[in-house]
Amino acid sequence: MVAAWTGSLDRAALIERCVAGEVPIGPLNTIADIFEDPQFAARDDLATVEHPDLGEIVVPAPIPRMGETPGAITGLGPPLGNANEAVYGGLLGLDASEIARLQDAGVI
Repeated sequence: MVAAWTGSLDRAALIERCVAGEVPIGPLNTIADIFEDPQFAARDDLATVEHPDLGEIVVPAPIPRMGETPGAITGLGPPLGNANEAVYGGLLGLDASEIARLQDAGVI
């Protein structure tokens, strides 16, 4: 019954009715909501990081923020597939021709 009722309302109407009835409620934000909400910007919850191929990328900032040891984003991780040789060749023991065949087939 609750799912049917909540599903029949848009988010704003649902929040309004719950607040009026003193029912605790809060929105589940989409990524678009987060980028549009000025509160996220005011709290510095978004960080801009430079990507070597894509330029500036906005990502979630480290939370919680510690006073003496604040978190920092130093990079977005290695490029996709940079460990393929180590995994497929080293761990799985595939030779170069088998790895090439899998790449050509779009498996890896």
